[in-house]
Amino acid sequence: MVKPEQKKEIVREFKHKGISERSSCTLVGLSRSGYRKPLQKINDAEDLSMIKEMAEKFPRSGYEQLFQIYRNKEGRMNHKRFYRLYKQGGLALRRIKRRQKINRERVPLNLPEKENQVWSMDFQFDSESSGRKIKFLNIIDDCSKKCVWIEIDYSIGTLKLIRTLQNMVLINGKPEAIRTDNGPEFTSKDFILWAEENQIKHLLIQPGKPNQNAYIESFNSRLRYECLQAHIFKDLESTREIVENWREFYNEVRPHQSLNGMSPNNFIKLNHEVVT
Repeated sequence: MVKPEQKKEIVREFKHKGISERSSCTLVGLSRSGYRKPLQKINDAEDLSMIKEMAEKFPRSGYEQLFQIYRNKEGRMNHKRFYRLYKQGGLALRRIKRRQKINRERVPLNLPEKENQVWSMDFQFDSESSGRKIKFLNIIDDCSKKCVWIEIDYSIGTLKLIRTLQNMVLINGKPEAIRTDNGPEFTSKDFILWAEENQIKHLLIQPGKPNQNAYIESFNSRLRYECLQAHIFKDLESTREIVENWREFYNEVRPHQSLNGMSPNNFIKLNHEVVT
């Protein structure tokens, strides 16, 4: 492939032989403005340093997420150059090979059309450096993918679950329905009564069918990979701070393919602008 500087040299030789500039540029496939304009040297070192800083700030984000974050901040570099520098800097994440799963019949999971139509909830567990177990209550909005809240404690029973939901309803509005698995906290009389009194439909998945609650299961895997596995938790206070920082990144910055590369908060803001 002939480089632009080589094409300019060929045009100069043609001009010395009496061929016009217009004809010379046409022969070598170079625009006249490109011939007259001096080549701009691209500073790879500066851009590579910027990409490395992004990778250090978001250590669990791969090339596609980093590039989407960069473009959302109105960066002008194209994806090919961004990827070249990303690989040049040795920033590629190691892919984890997963065992093939047996194909099973899936239950259709409809995507809500608006915010607060369906919330999904699930519990997740991790541990402190001392070995003490930590329990996470994850709540997301199925439409916007927004993480409504992550409640963290050593123990989260039915009463604390209800108090957490009451606070979230006051802040975010009441959902039309909540989807959960068949955990004892979700099937208790107190929780069922609270849902009925607040006119919130309770959607229970079939036992042993976590794929029927796919949105929260996907969120759980992102939380595990991008946050829980990336930190060592010393105590409950520091755990809450670390997870809350990640939740803010997830809602405000992290791009989602299902939202056309937007973050949940940007998706919600765009929908509100369209409605108004």
